[in-house]
Amino acid sequence: MTDRQPTPGPTILDWSGRDGVRHWGGGRTRSCRSCGQPAFLVDDHGAPQHKVCAEAEADAAKTTAAAARQRDRETPRPERAARARAVPEREAEVLW
Repeated sequence: MTDRQPTPGPTILDWSGRDGVRHWGGGRTRSCRSCGQPAFLVDDHGAPQHKVCAEAEADAAKTTAAAARQRDRETPRPERAARARAVPEREAEVLW
């Protein structure tokens, strides 16, 4: 059995319904903060952004987070390494 987790699927943001109104930029176009092309929509913070650009950003963040988790699993933590090198107290008493 392996530690590998399934590859995350593409992010699909739901900007419809009541939440979609919040993402409407008011009918004027401004440059998308991701790609620079004109965009009618805005992100959660009010910055102009296409929905597909926001989804691509979310996918990139997931990929980066997954890689960081994998790196953390593969890299021993200093306190674990120190415990592995330390002589248990009972053995230290016997040696001294």
